Amino acid sequence: MLSDKTKKNIEAEETFRYALKAKLEEEHFKTTLLLSEQLKNVQKNTSRQRNENGVNHVFFRFFNSTLGIWILSTIFISGGASLFQYTQNKYKIEAANKESALKYEFDISARIENMKYFLDSALTVGDAQIALSGLYHNKFKTNEDLSGQTLNTIYLHLFALGDKDAKEVVKRSMEIVKKLERINFDLSLRQKSLLLNKEEKENLLEMVKNIYKLHLDVIENLSYL
Repeated sequence: MLSDKTKKNIEAEETFRYALKAKLEEEHFKTTLLLSEQLKNVQKNTSRQRNENGVNHVFFRFFNSTLGIWILSTIFISGGASLFQYTQNKYKIEAANKESALKYEFDISARIENMKYFLDSALTVGDAQIALSGLYHNKFKTNEDLSGQTLNTIYLHLFALGDKDAKEVVKRSMEIVKKLERINFDLSLRQKSLLLNKEEKENLLEMVKNIYKLHLDVIENLSYL
């Protein structure tokens, strides 16, 4: 036998459930009625603006049907899938560009550091040429794919990845590299054992340091980083 207290609890629970059900049904009815009224208003406005026998009316009626709604949902879903694929491809390209940029920057940094180091201790024309060999290849092969490429070629790769501001900085770096190439050519016409005069050495060091400063600017401002 159930106690009186238990019976009262059960009755109270049933009463609550009934009241909740009635309230939900009432809310559902109101919502359905409101949506029905809104749809009627849309149809009335549409019929005023367009001839009911025209193409627009037929179009509206079709897309208000189950089949029409299904077609619209299919379009939206396929459009969402296309957007997702586009975004995914975009991120893949950006990631690949960033990886390439870091590879170029590291190789350029290594060459500049080596040129600075060997120019500091250069005494002869031959020493200066050895120091400037980084213009044409990276003898320490920090990256096998880039070790045989000229410094200007690697800058061109970097140029293709940058925005307008970064491209301008890279162009200035390339101009200095071209000047160093001309100086190196002039050095090749002289005997390697000749002493490198102080003014020549300071000029070469200053140019390499300027490239280094510009390179730091490139690293800081390239848009893909």
